[in-house]
Order: sequence, then C-alpha cells, then structure tokens
Amino acid sequence: MVPQLTCVSVVLGHQPNVDNLEHLSPLICSFLGPSPTLSLTQACTFGSTRLLDWIWYSSCISSESKTSNWTLNNYLRTEREYYLWQFRKSTEVAAECGNLEIMKWLFVHFSNCFVPVDAVEIAAKNGHLPILEFLLENDAGRYLKHSHTAIEVTGGIVPYQSIPEIPNGHPEDGIVVHWGGRSMLHSIEQKHVDIARWLYQNTPHKMDNDEIRWAVEYSLRVPDMELAMFFLPLGRSIVEFSHDDPHPDMAERLLEEGYVREDEHCAVVAIYMLARVGRLDLMHRIMQLHSPPRAQPHFDWSSEWFFATKEACKFGDVAVVRWMMEHPIGLRVKEAYQHHHSAGPEHIFCLAAEGGHIDVMKYLHEQGYSDNIKDAAVLAVRNDHLDTVKWLLDNHRSLSHDGMIEEAARHGRLNILQYFHRIPHEDGYLPRFRNAIDVAATDGHLSVVKWLHENRSDGCTYRAMNNSAGNGHLGVVKWLNANRSEGCTTRAMDKAAGNGNLEVVKWLHENRSEGCSTKAMDLAAANGHLKILEWLYANRAEGCTVKAFESALQNSHLRVAWWLHAHFPTWNPSVDTLKIEGPNQFDILLFLAEHFPKLYDPEDLDQPVLALITEPGDDHALKWIREKAELMVDLVDA
Repeated sequence: MVPQLTCVSVVLGHQPNVDNLEHLSPLICSFLGPSPTLSLTQACTFGSTRLLDWIWYSSCISSESKTSNWTLNNYLRTEREYYLWQFRKSTEVAAECGNLEIMKWLFVHFSNCFVPVDAVEIAAKNGHLPILEFLLENDAGRYLKHSHTAIEVTGGIVPYQSIPEIPNGHPEDGIVVHWGGRSMLHSIEQKHVDIARWLYQNTPHKMDNDEIRWAVEYSLRVPDMELAMFFLPLGRSIVEFSHDDPHPDMAERLLEEGYVREDEHCAVVAIYMLARVGRLDLMHRIMQLHSPPRAQPHFDWSSEWFFATKEACKFGDVAVVRWMMEHPIGLRVKEAYQHHHSAGPEHIFCLAAEGGHIDVMKYLHEQGYSDNIKDAAVLAVRNDHLDTVKWLLDNHRSLSHDGMIEEAARHGRLNILQYFHRIPHEDGYLPRFRNAIDVAATDGHLSVVKWLHENRSDGCTYRAMNNSAGNGHLGVVKWLNANRSEGCTTRAMDKAAGNGNLEVVKWLHENRSEGCSTKAMDLAAANGHLKILEWLYANRAEGCTVKAFESALQNSHLRVAWWLHAHFPTWNPSVDTLKIEGPNQFDILLFLAEHFPKLYDPEDLDQPVLALITEPGDDHALKWIREKAELMVDLVDA
C-alpha cells in the first residue's frame, strides 16, 4: 500500500465533496512517486521512515512491473546486487546519524543481507551505543563460528573483522553483522570508553594479541590508564606497551621500572615524547643512565634525537633546545644536519618561528641555523606573530617583504600589514603591496581590502573580484564594484557557478555585463550544483558542453546527469575512460544501462572504458556488471 502523502491529504481535504475523493489519494500519491534519482540510501539521510515507506512501496518487485519511465525504484527490489548495496550503504547512514528507527526499518524490510564492518566502525566512532546494541541483538550470525579475516587497507594497521560462517540450512531471511575492524580503536580515540568496553565484552569479535596490543597502546595515547589496564593481559606490565609512542606521563614510569635503562630505543623515544612537553628534568635522568655512551650502542640515537630536537623547537623551551643541541649526540646530529638539513617549513628555525618562540629563534640564529629565513617569516605572519616578524626584520635586513605582505593579506593579518605600512616612515624603504588587495579579496577579508584601499595606492586587478566571486564572498564583490574600477571577467561568474554560489551568480548577472562562458554550467555540473544549472539554463544563453554531462557522471552526481540528459538528449559520453567516483557509482551504472546500453556491449569498441572507484570490499557494482555482460571494467580502490 502506497503511504499517504500529507500534501495530498491537505489538498484533497479542501476540495468540495471530499468524501467522494478519498479513493483518489493512493492514485495521486502513486503518480507523484519519489524522485526517480532519490536512492534509499539518500532518503535515509532525511531521517523519515515515512519517506522510506514511500520509496519501498513505490518500488517494483519484478522486472515485468517496472515503470516505463526510468527510476531507481525499478531496481531496488529487482536487482539483487543493488538491493544488497543499498542495504549496506543505508546501514552506514543510520550508524552515522545514530538513527535507531531507520536501522530498525532496514532490518524489517530487508533479508538475507549483511551489515558491513564499516557501519560498526562508524557507530563506534560516533558513540552510538544503542545502534551497536541493536545490531548485536538482531545479528543472525551472533552465535555462529566466525572467521577472523584481514580487511583490505592501504597502509597503517591492518584491521581484522569477524565474519560468521553460514552453514547449510541456516535461515536465508536473517541479517548478519560483521564485527571488529577499527571499531575498537575508533571508540578509544574518541574517548567512548563505554563502547570500547562493550565491544570487548559482548561482540563475537575476539581480539587477537596484536589487537589487544593496539587497544592498550591507543588507550595510553589518549591517555586513559584505567582503560589501558582493562585491556592489559594478565601477567604483563603496562610499560611493555608504551615503548614506541609513550605518552609523556608514561616516561617517569618507564624510568622507575627500568625499561629506559635496558632498552636504548625505549630511552630515545621517551626523550622524543618529553621534548614535546619540555620535561628537561626527566630527560636529564634518562641520559644519566646512558652516559657515557656505549662504545658499540645497540641503537643509533642520531635520527630520533634530531626529531626530538624539532619537537623541542615546536614547544619553544629554549633550555630544552640548548641542552639537546649541545649534548654530545646533538653535536653529532648538528654536523650531519648541516649537510642534509630539512628545507622548507620543517626546518627547525621555521618550527620555532611558526610558534612565535623568539628565544629559541635567537639561540638557533647564534648556532647558525637561521638560513631558512623566507619560510620562517611566512610562517610567523601566517600565525599572527608580529613580534617574531619584527625580530626577523631587525636581524635580517635583506629579507624581502613581498611574501610576508601577501601572506598577511591572505590570512587577514591587518596588524602586520599596518606595521609594514609604517616601515617607510622609519627607514625610507617602501615595501610593495602589489597583490595585497587581490589576495585579501580572494579569502573574503573585507576589512583588509577596505584598509588597503584607503591607505595604499598599489591598487588591485580584476582577479580581486573574480576570485572573491568564485569563493562566495558577495560582500567583497559588492564593495569592489562600488569602490574600485578594475571590474571582473567571465571567470567571476564561471567560478561562482562552479563553487555553488548562486546568490553571487545572480548578483553578477544583474549588476555586471561580463556574463559567463560555457564553463559556468560545465563546472556547476561537475560539482553537483543542480539549482545553479537550472538557473543558468533559464536565465543565460551560453549553455554548456558535453563535458558537463561527462563530469556529472564521473563525479557521481545522478540528479545532475539525469537533468542534463532530459535537456540535452542527444549527448553521449565521448571520453576514452568514464571514471566513476563514489559514493553513488551503482546508481550511475543503472542510469547508463538504461540510457546508454551500448556502453555494456563488449563488441562495441568505440565506447568509453568504464572505471569504477570503489571502497575496499565493496564489489556489488562489479558483480552486477559481470552478470549483465562480459565487459572490461577497471576497478580502482578508493
């Protein structure tokens, strides 16, 4: 039975002879139907089970009952892989929102499916214990034997999930849950202690030794000593799990229990962590245990010592920095550093400047480490350290002001700009503010734009309005239009449209004469801005190119692709490779199958190659294509 729509009830209720019209309500609701591009997963984001009912009962249950007009509802209950994929994605949405009613609705209406470990991870990360409890209570595989299976990941810790082994004769209408993954680590990182304990004590996922170790280590990093002790295996010491990345609070315990004395690696890692918080007292104690250094040390201290020195520069305690650099190990590091030092923002002098640590900068300058002045100055400006900027200028007269002025304008540092403006009155040098208004306007700093206009004569270019329009800073655009004469180009409206700034597009249309190009609709389509497409189509004559359609398909913007196909039905994708991104790849494939069936013809070599960007373990779309046709499809993990 098609659910009753409130809008239909209201309209019919105001008609004469309303009793005689009640039978029309189901027909009207059925005729209206959900949007053909609205998937069940997207509907879940609205949090309305009535909307889900409407989609479900509007979905056909066999190929013969499909509607003549294309709609996703034709596939939800007729294509098995799409059915499984929609359930998978919908459970992830419900877990993200913590919407228990949506999750219950999914379990009532779907069968013979599995809840992916991703949904468990999301619920744990967001602290939604009721979702996790519901999944456990309704897990048809809860009491079955589980396989401990590695999850495909790119780099980092390889998590494991527990997948129930479904025996012959097991009811096919049940829903099983895949437990484990990074759910435990997510809950610890987010300090959801109740969920971490619950996962450990209740779910079918039994953590192996590696997973126990990760849980203890993550608990120590938070830090949560009580939780770390909860996971700690019997007969083990907590310090055994804090060697590689101990929290500073653990360093003293490492000292007391002798690990620092026996393990050189543990000692230098402890130095690294203590340098981050300026605990010179404990650093002294550690090094006393390893002085004088062994003739043949088991571990090369130099590399870790160098990184610890960088952390000390970030923290800004000059006493710690001095001690580290003048220690015998620090002297060896210094010699190597002079030949292979880090350039750019990771230079130790830059790290001190970024934090505004002038005392550390003075010391480094005395030691000959102030050779990366340009980057240091930019970082000081970016982080609004005016005193640091002054010190740099006083001690490095050759330092160019241009980069600092531009950076100050970009980040709205008006006080620093005003300081540079006063410099000519002090030493006769006139710094250039050449791009300042352009840069400030780009990032929406109207107060800076006004000050520069009133106090400087450097002016700006058309890029000021182009870029501020593109970034949606309508107030800046209006002010420039009223107070400056540089104007803009078609790129202003093009960029505004591409970034979804409809009010800026409308204002430019009404107040400027430059107009736009076909790029406006092309860019809007690429980024999924349907309302802007509709407005440009109705109010501008430039139109768009087939690139708009191809970009919408490749970026998984189904509503946009559907709209463009309705208005430009002769267009066909012509790129060599149609690379379809997430998250709605399957929806796009169904759209292409209906409107461009030749794409699925393995004999037609003139068609684009399909390339799917998928998440690890999500192979539903690929299985569907293989069942449909023997087609070459590139599968790329996200």
